[in-house]
Amino acid sequence: MVIGDLLLMLGGLFVALSIRHGHISDIDYYTTHLIPFLILFVSWAFFVQMYGLYDLGRIRDLPTMIRMWFGASTANILWGVAFFYFFYPYSFVGMTPKTNLFLAWAIAHPAILVWRRLLLRGLETRLFTRRVVILGEEGHVREISDQLRKYPQLGYEPVAYGSPGMEMIVADEKWMESNWDKAGTIMSWAGEQRIQVMGLEGFYESLLGKAAPELVASTGWLLGAVYARHGGWYLRVKRWFDWVAAALILLVSSPVTLLAAALIRWFDGSPVFFGQKRVGRMGQEFILWKFRTMKMGADKMGPFAETKVRDEQVTRLGKFLRRYRIDEFPQLWNVMKGEMSLVGPRPEWSAEVDVIEKAIPHYGIRHLVRPGVTGWAQLNFRATNSVGDSLEKFRYDLYYIKHMSLDLDLTILIRTAVRLLTRDSSVPGARFRELKMVGTSSTMATALGSLGRRKR
Repeated sequence: MVIGDLLLMLGGLFVALSIRHGHISDIDYYTTHLIPFLILFVSWAFFVQMYGLYDLGRIRDLPTMIRMWFGASTANILWGVAFFYFFYPYSFVGMTPKTNLFLAWAIAHPAILVWRRLLLRGLETRLFTRRVVILGEEGHVREISDQLRKYPQLGYEPVAYGSPGMEMIVADEKWMESNWDKAGTIMSWAGEQRIQVMGLEGFYESLLGKAAPELVASTGWLLGAVYARHGGWYLRVKRWFDWVAAALILLVSSPVTLLAAALIRWFDGSPVFFGQKRVGRMGQEFILWKFRTMKMGADKMGPFAETKVRDEQVTRLGKFLRRYRIDEFPQLWNVMKGEMSLVGPRPEWSAEVDVIEKAIPHYGIRHLVRPGVTGWAQLNFRATNSVGDSLEKFRYDLYYIKHMSLDLDLTILIRTAVRLLTRDSSVPGARFRELKMVGTSSTMATALGSLGRRKR
């Protein structure tokens, strides 16, 4: 998709130059525009990514794709104007392409929308679809199969073992150990036929962008996903970046911060700030600071209060501050103190953690890393309204903990800019799925959760 977008943008520039001068543009004239526009086009691709247009799951729905495309198109033309007239020295570019810029934008972006639709249609054909057999616990098999049928553009068709044309097998290790008589026969056949076999955990994560809590209740997952990163350069660079970025954001946003504080003091009185005990790294409690957006004493409702009741406690000004996440700005002070990171699992209220830990025995795993202002779960899900929501967010947190890296952090920060404009009410809630863990798995989950459990 990236290559296709860039080719369409370059083609749009060629057509724009030809239209502008009434004849097919010659190569020399096109080349003089190529370098500055190519730099612009690469940045345009970043905006396209930021608005989610490279996410096959999200662009399947046409109204959603058009809405994201409109946002990316608007951002790109505004940035194009700023690029040539404010940020890019005229002495180097040698041009201020008013008409050419608009024509290239107007030609390329509709073409990108059409290209997305054609690509999805192509991916949904059997030419690009692989027939896959999924072996594992019934709930996981059903969940993955439902996703594959819902999103055929992902390129997989779930079939039963023995079906003609099987091209891939996805197998759960624990299921194989418990059902070796059947699994051994299947693995032997796959070896003879040179059929690709993939672990369920890796396939599940790559497909859904989250981890199944049942699959991570093992010491192997803990060692590979968490402790393998301790002592590496990534965490040191991440902490340095957090401090510098938080300081710069606090400085740049200081006018908005001061204005918000003054408005709260004027309309809602004191206190301006609201502090709440949250659970941080290694289960240590700390005070998370936000601008006060609720009436005094609202926290006495307790954890997981009904949404309607909780919304009634939000002040009129608080609704505006929450809508644009301005109430979150004071958390940057927590980042500078080292209690939080810019990116990581969201720190939960201590009272909610007490409830969640009873339903999710290894919930403390998420406390083995520093919590964040934003995170993978915040991009892919909504604010928690129930234990079921917390379980769903926990699955995204586990994915982040396993795959955390600088490129994932930067991706999350870029996409957060768009997520800030999305109402939580537009994100569907999760149907409560009870965590089924018994025997050794339950014992191991409880042991793993105790490593990062809240320190009282």
